[in-house]
Amino acid sequence: MADQFTSTVAGIPCIVHIDEYIVGSYSYHAASDIDYHGSVSFVILDRKGYDAPWLTKKMTPRDESRIYAEIDEFYRDLKDSCELDRAMSYGGYDD
Repeated sequence: MADQFTSTVAGIPCIVHIDEYIVGSYSYHAASDIDYHGSVSFVILDRKGYDAPWLTKKMTPRDESRIYAEIDEFYRDLKDSCELDRAMSYGGYDD
């Protein structure tokens, strides 16, 4: 299953489908700009999961900024969840 979550654009409920998420290294020795800064690519879908270019056109800079923050939070939560699962499976997590 692809990485996606629900959000809103211009107050309209939608699905944010993440095509690409590359974490930047911020190292001066990075091979390219993408390796240094990272890259995020997403598509706005309607609530049924269909491509919604009409909704993308309604996106304000504020919506876009919020969605980028939501994408970062999505992957942070996913990472935290995976680390917790790993710790529990190896008996390294104390409740």
